[in-house]
Parts: sequence; C-alpha cells; structure tokens
Amino acid sequence: MIFIDNSEGRPQSKLPHMPQAQYVSGLEELTGADILVSPFKMKFPAKGVTDKILELHTSKGAILVQLKVGGDAIQSVSDTRLDHAIERMQKAVPNSWQRWLVTTGNFTKGPNDVIYLNGKKASDLKYWSFVGALSAWGESGGSYINLDSEKSVPKWLQLRESRLTELLKNPVRQFMPPPAKFGESSILRRPEKIADARTLVAAIPGFGITQATALFEQFKTAAEILEFLSDPNALERDDRPTGIGKAKLQQARTFLGLGHAEKLIVGKSNFPIKIKWPPEYNTIVAAPHGQWVELDDGIEVTYYSPEELEAVMLAMTAMKEHVEEKKQKSSSQ
Repeated sequence: MIFIDNSEGRPQSKLPHMPQAQYVSGLEELTGADILVSPFKMKFPAKGVTDKILELHTSKGAILVQLKVGGDAIQSVSDTRLDHAIERMQKAVPNSWQRWLVTTGNFTKGPNDVIYLNGKKASDLKYWSFVGALSAWGESGGSYINLDSEKSVPKWLQLRESRLTELLKNPVRQFMPPPAKFGESSILRRPEKIADARTLVAAIPGFGITQATALFEQFKTAAEILEFLSDPNALERDDRPTGIGKAKLQQARTFLGLGHAEKLIVGKSNFPIKIKWPPEYNTIVAAPHGQWVELDDGIEVTYYSPEELEAVMLAMTAMKEHVEEKKQKSSSQ
C-alpha cells in the first residue's frame, strides 16, 4: 500500500494525485519521508501516522521515499534538508534499501559547470556540487534514483509496491551456487572458461578452483574424483593430490551425505571391483566372496557384482564387531 504525506496532496504539489493511496498527516515529521510504500495492507487512523502502525509497516520491509521534484532537488542541496531527511530515516528504518531519495528531471552540466535542468539554467549551483550531494546520500546509508519527470513517480511507486509484496510472500529465493567460471587471470592472462568436472567439485563447500584443478589433473573425470573424495581411506592413498587434506575430505564426505563406512564406487554389474582389506579380516572375506590374492599388508579382493559386494560388506560389519570385542577382552586382561 502507498501512503503519502498530506504536504504532497496540496494543489500546488507537482506529484500527480494517486486515488489508491492513503494521504496521511505526520509521515514526514516522524520519518523524514514524503511517501511510505509497504506490502502490509493496514491503514493509518484518521488522526495520522502512529508509531505502532508505522513499526508494523517498516518491519515488513516498507520503504521510505523523500521526493524532490525538479528544481526542489537543486534547492535541497543548497540547504540542509537532505541531511535532516536521511537522519530521520535512519532512526525510522534499519536498512539502506528502505531509505530512498527520488529526484525528477534531466540534470546536466552547462557553461562554467553550472547545473541545468531540462535544458535551462536552474541555479548558480555547480553541477558537481549537486552530484556530490547525491553521492553523499548513498554514503549516509540511502538509495537513490532519478526519474525523467514527476509523471513517472506513481508508476515507480506501484512497481516498488509490487516488488515488496512479492518479497513478503516469498522472502527466500533458492539458488544453486554458481560453478567456477574462470581460471586465474590478470592483465597478462586471458580468462579461460571452465566447463569440465571442476565445476562440480567447486560446488562442494570449502572447495575452490585450486582444489578442483588438483583433483581434476589427478583423476580426470567427475566420477573418479567423487570416488576418491568418498573414500574413508583417501587420506592414506598414494594418489591423493597435494592440498586435499583431512579437513577437505571430511567436508566432501559431509556434502555427499556419506556415513562412517560408506563410499562411492565407480563400476557396474559384472565389472571387477578391487578392494583391499586389513589382514585381521582375511578369514571372513576370503572364504565365500570374490577372487582374492594375499598381500603383505592384507588381501585384495575382486568382486564381479553388486550382490557380492553387499554380501562382503555385511560380513565385514560382523567381523569388525568381532575384532573390536577381542581387543576389548585383551585390554581388560
């Protein structure tokens, strides 16, 4: 809803009349603004603006607008009215995007840097003094826009009202983190767009272009990279790239939603899958599942189907419990 201070409803006001708005008293006095635009549909009482209802509007994201039409914008720079307006707005609303200064007209630089309005000399004020004052509004914590004429103000206010209403209904906008787009660049380097497995890795929290490139150079494909990152024993692997340490691996596993004993495996049915188990698990693994060979530090077992792998994982769980139980008994003796 749009609320306009009564001072802008007078016959001499250059702001076009807006029948859908509520004209109220006390708005500028309390807030430093001529106009309040709110997504909240509660009107003020006939006596004017009240602190309680004003707070309801501003808490819903309402914006305050100080309107300066044509020459009034130039005159406001010559005195201190803009300073007083932004000061009161800062007390009324917490965010810079809620404090708006709107000017209208075509401001240009004329001879001797004097400011011109709509092609005519408007004042002895220097153009750059005017620009500096508008910049200072932003530095003081406000937003600024210039419209071509006062006739455009109602449309701009309606657009802001629609936008605020949309934000109130849908305050959160979900998005996917952008993939890494460019490699390292400077004046001496040509930016190079990345469109390979690194874009996937860069989506993992904590991973940047450096880590993504190191993994890509080592493993070449997204599937192999994810298999490595999901491996609980990745920290001990000989093919672990430099810069991928314990913290990064844990971040990757958390992002992938893997449990303590879970990992991703690149393969398919009837495709050999080789896994090396510690020596204390040899007896349970070697007997009924897959083809295996003994190594100095354990055994390497090759499985040819997901069913075989699932069976051995169940056996491994039982064996792990058995080994831990034996360790506890030994330590207690």
